[in-house]
Amino acid sequence: MDDSTVTRSFKRSGMIIFLYAILVASGGVMGFIKSGSAPSLIAGGLSGLSLLFCSVLTFTYRKWGLYAAFTLMFLLDLFFSYRYLKTGAFFPAGMTLILTSVSIIALVISVIKLAKHSPSEPSH
Repeated sequence: MDDSTVTRSFKRSGMIIFLYAILVASGGVMGFIKSGSAPSLIAGGLSGLSLLFCSVLTFTYRKWGLYAAFTLMFLLDLFFSYRYLKTGAFFPAGMTLILTSVSIIALVISVIKLAKHSPSEPSH
């Protein structure tokens, strides 16, 4: 894997995280507008900002930004799974669960591609 492939993988990962951050923040705002839920606004805003920060880290080639984003996304996936099981409502819990799961899968694929190019490997 050459440097341009690594660069593309970081950019792809950063874009996945960025788009997901926008979705999470938008979901918090939508929850506040629709039902007046301040916790939704706060949780969505903080999660979205944290993911946005992870996106910036990833765009600047810092692997730990990827891992932090994955951790946040995994925790959100657990939360939305719990909410979906508790309410049984497809919207918003089921929909956000699907979006989160798809984002995690896309991020995992991107991280696997990056893992193939480890700095500990000798250059050929």
